[in-house]
Parts: sequence; structure tokens; C-alpha cells
Amino acid sequence: MIEDKKKALRDVSEIFKFENWLRFYFVTEQDDETLKLEIPTERLEAIKEAHPHLYDLAKLLDGGVIDYETSVKSVCSYVGSRLDGPKYTSTLIANTFDSREFKIEMYLFDLWIKGHEGYLDEAERSFGEWQELFEGWKNTEQVREYHQKLMVSPAQVESDPDCTTTH
Repeated sequence: MIEDKKKALRDVSEIFKFENWLRFYFVTEQDDETLKLEIPTERLEAIKEAHPHLYDLAKLLDGGVIDYETSVKSVCSYVGSRLDGPKYTSTLIANTFDSREFKIEMYLFDLWIKGHEGYLDEAERSFGEWQELFEGWKNTEQVREYHQKLMVSPAQVESDPDCTTTH
């Protein structure tokens, strides 16, 4: 049971991180000032090869107008359709969204992006590289200690918006 909880946390947070990565590199501003996600064909092929379980999300978002609401709705819907039922119980996915662990993981990921934005912006880095860099940063002594403080702190940690796993 604990192992399923860890796997669900890993899978759900990976989807959110992947969507963040897509927005970081592939959002373009249109003439009417709307934002659109445009993933080059060669990047879609690389995603399909390296992360086949995330390819459908990339295809779903590619070419679409993207804003905060659309982003949240798409990611939550993707989690619901891919994980809620087919892979995990709906109770487990709902509990994952509500968990302190998920909120802290996404908070740390956001903190990492903000702290490394200049580096990440120097060149397009693969999602796999982002994952490796984030995990390396998260495993530094300073971040591990901060993570422990967050886990025991009564303060509320902000994270990505609430998702309902209703399809």
C-alpha cells in the first residue's frame, strides 16, 4: 500500500512536471497575444521515443491555445484518464492530489525552476535532463534538510491547483 502511494505520487507529479517542461520551451505568443503550445515534430518524436507514456499529453496540448485554466484542466483530465482507474484506485489518486507530499514535491519543483530559469533557458534541455537535474538538486543536503522542515511544518505549502479526477 505504501509502495502504491509512492508510485502514484511519482506518476502524478511526473505528468505535472512534464506539462511544465512543455510550457517552458514550446509556448509561443500569437499576434493576438494569446499563447499557443507548438511542439516541433522532431521534439514530438523524441518525446514518443523517450517518454511514450507522456506522448499523448504532448499531442493533446500541441497546437492548442494555452492559459492557466486550459493547462490545469488538460493535465488533471490526463491524470484522470491515465491513472485514475486504469492504474490506481480513484481514492489513491484523490489522496495523492491532497497529500502534503505532492504539494511539497510540486512546490520544490517550482522553486527549482525559478532558481535555475537562466540555466534552463540557455538551451532547450530534454525532459529527461530536467528530471535528472531536479533530482540531483533535491538530493543536495541543503534541499533535503529544507524538505524535512516542510514535511513537519504546520504551515500550508502551496502547490498546483486542486484536480478532481472526474473525466
